[in-house]
Amino acid sequence: MPQLPELVQALLNPKAYPETPPQGIELVQTQMSFIFLTDDYVYKVKKPVNLGYLDYTTLDKRHFYCQREVELNRRLCPDAYLGVVP
Repeated sequence: MPQLPELVQALLNPKAYPETPPQGIELVQTQMSFIFLTDDYVYKVKKPVNLGYLDYTTLDKRHFYCQREVELNRRLCPDAYLGVVP
């Protein structure tokens, strides 16, 4: 199993979160993202991948698509899609 990126390792530390430190953090990986499940919130970090049908290879592209995801999904799930953290 390849080593996790430094950012992902850091986000597995409960002290990395702005809310009261969670009791536990569950990491879920998809083809496109790292998803961190805490006690009260879910955080998603897009992986720097190019799958042909989507390109997240640069930080600017990942930030843009995070913003779009929040804009589109917030309409139906405003309590779930709170915003994008730079």
